[in-house]
Amino acid sequence: MAVDSSVEFHEAANIFPMDDEHIDDLAEDIKQHGQRIPIELLGGKIVDGRRRFMACKIAGVIPSFADVDVDDPVSYVLSLNLHRRHLTPSQLSMVGARARDIYDREAKERMVEGAKNKGKENLPCPESGQARDAVGKAVGVSGKSIDHATRVLKSAIPEIVKAVDEGRMAVSTAAILATEPEEVQRDE
Repeated sequence: MAVDSSVEFHEAANIFPMDDEHIDDLAEDIKQHGQRIPIELLGGKIVDGRRRFMACKIAGVIPSFADVDVDDPVSYVLSLNLHRRHLTPSQLSMVGARARDIYDREAKERMVEGAKNKGKENLPCPESGQARDAVGKAVGVSGKSIDHATRVLKSAIPEIVKAVDEGRMAVSTAAILATEPEEVQRDE
C-alpha cells in the first residue's frame, strides 16, 4: 500500500516547526487504530496534519484528506495550533516572524496589483510595524520579539534557527548571533 508523497505542505502550515518527536508512536497508533482525523488540504496542499501525513507514510497507511476553504490560511493555522502546542516565547516569536513574512509578501502583491489597476480597488495595507505588532499580539509576544525572530530567519545559519525552533536558544540571543559571521555562529 503506497502513500502518495507528492502532496506539498502549504506555506501557512510551515510557520510552525515540524514536531517529529514521537512520530513513530503516532504511526504505530495509526497502524493499529486507523487515521481518526483527516488531513486538511487547502488548494491541494496540506494546511493542517503534516505529522499525521508523515505518520501515515511511516505506517504505510493511505491517508484520508478533507478540503477546507478559508480566507486567511495563516490565521487558520494559528487558530488550530497556538493553543494545542506548548511553545516558549522564543518559539512563538519565530512562528510570528514566519506569519509576518507571508503577510508582508501578500501586501506587496496587493500593492503591485493596485499599481497595475492604477488605483482601482487599491486596498490599504498595514505598515510593516503595524503588521509586526499585530502578529506579535496574535501569537502573544512583543513586536520587538517578532523583529528579533525576523532577523534570525533572514541572517542566522540553519543551526541557529533550529535551536530557537526547538526551544534550545532564546530568540534575543539568536538575533545577536545572527549579526556575526557564519563561523562565529557555528562556534556558538
